[in-house]
Amino acid sequence: MSMISRAVGLARGQGILMTRLVTRGEMASSRHMAGLPPHLEPGPYPKTPEERALAAKKYNIPVEEYEPYPDDGLGFGDYPKIPAINQDANNPWAKYDDSYYRRNYGETLHIEQDNLLRFRADATTPPIIPRWKMALQLGGVLTTMLALVLLFEKYRLVIPIAPKQFPYGIDPDIHPPHIPIDEEKADQKHYVI
Repeated sequence: MSMISRAVGLARGQGILMTRLVTRGEMASSRHMAGLPPHLEPGPYPKTPEERALAAKKYNIPVEEYEPYPDDGLGFGDYPKIPAINQDANNPWAKYDDSYYRRNYGETLHIEQDNLLRFRADATTPPIIPRWKMALQLGGVLTTMLALVLLFEKYRLVIPIAPKQFPYGIDPDIHPPHIPIDEEKADQKHYVI
């Protein structure tokens, strides 16, 4: 029994039964455990009214409202063309089966639902403040900051500091003329670590 098959079985909480299925080769991978079930995966593009009615029933949409994506080779098949509405635009006080994602069980999702999640940028809802007003506010803030920097450039903040202190008041770079320096004492340390 390999470590991978044991990990797959234990990760799914199905213990020895899942491990035996994996080791015997009855389950080639755990990939089919994620994603859409096979009966909900997009089928071929519907060409007849009967196929359209079956596809609408499959996705739980009335036949009058069902419209598939155009058959342009992108592979969407019979998946319905749903308006792109970000999850933040849904009613926050409504009762949902999944309150975090604000959706109900069995609800047909948009083909690019991963771009419409709550923690993504909402490009579908018009902004509350018009874009020209946003640009005007940004320009006003940046102009004010630039004016303050240019105005107070000549009044720099200088922190007052005392001159550096050396042992015995002797600066090793500039020797005062009235203090003779003994070469033997210059090499001695005046401190203990």
